[in-house]
Amino acid sequence: MTNEDWLARLEPPDLARVQALIGRFEQLGASDPISQARSEVEEDLPQLARFVILHHLWTEAIDPCRDDLAWIDNLIQDARRDPKDPFADAGQALERILAAGAKPKDVGLLARFLAYEAAFSVIHTLDYGYDPERDDELPGWALVERDETGQITGREIDALHERLLELDPSGREGRPD
Repeated sequence: MTNEDWLARLEPPDLARVQALIGRFEQLGASDPISQARSEVEEDLPQLARFVILHHLWTEAIDPCRDDLAWIDNLIQDARRDPKDPFADAGQALERILAAGAKPKDVGLLARFLAYEAAFSVIHTLDYGYDPERDDELPGWALVERDETGQITGREIDALHERLLELDPSGREGRPD
C-alpha cells in the first residue's frame, strides 16, 4: 500500500495525529517524513525521537567541525597559552599541520569525519545495550523515548548506528567543495 493510500484510509482523529507527526518531521528536514511517520504509527517505533537524536548529532557535533573553523585557531591559541592543558598537544599538532601547508578547510573536513566516527561509536555502544567484552553479569543500558512532558513512553530507541549516515545533510545537498 502506498503512503498516499495509507493516509487516505486513516480515520480523522488518527489522520490529524499523523499529519502533525509528518509536520514535525518536515520541520526538522526529514527526507521522507510520511514513511517515517507511518513507521512510527504502524510499527510503534520511536522514529521521531530517533530522528531528533541523529539530527542533533549532525548539527551540533559533526558538521560544526567543518562549518565553523574557529575551533582550529582557538585550539592553537589555547595550546600556546598553556602547553600543559588537556588537548594542548592537539593544538600543537594543528599548528604544525597548518605550517606544513594544510588548508584549514581540509582540517575541518577531516575533523568532521573523526566526529562522525566518534558519534557512530557512541551510538553503536548505546545500541548494543551491554558491554560485549565484559562479564555478562554486569548491568546493561537502554536509551528510551520521553514524551513532550518528560514521561518515559517505554519505547526503546535503537538502531541509531544503522541510520546515522542516512541523515548526513551533505548526502542530500551534494558534497561540499
